[in-house]
Amino acid sequence: MKETARRDSLMSQAVSPNALLLAFVTGLAVGVVFSLVKLPSPAPPFLGLIGLVGMFMGQRLWPFLASRFFHH
Repeated sequence: MKETARRDSLMSQAVSPNALLLAFVTGLAVGVVFSLVKLPSPAPPFLGLIGLVGMFMGQRLWPFLASRFFHH
């Protein structure tokens, strides 16, 4: 029970817009460097990224729905 509460509190922490912007800009810069030195991207194919987005959203959506509709 304690581990579940800890995991849930970590998952519900908000990410600041600055952190999101920094992560995006860093990824963009690394992508440009990889392109300049003609290295293949270590990222999964586009469909894999879409799957990851779906997994992330599902991971966030289910606890939200469960707390709204199935909480006793």
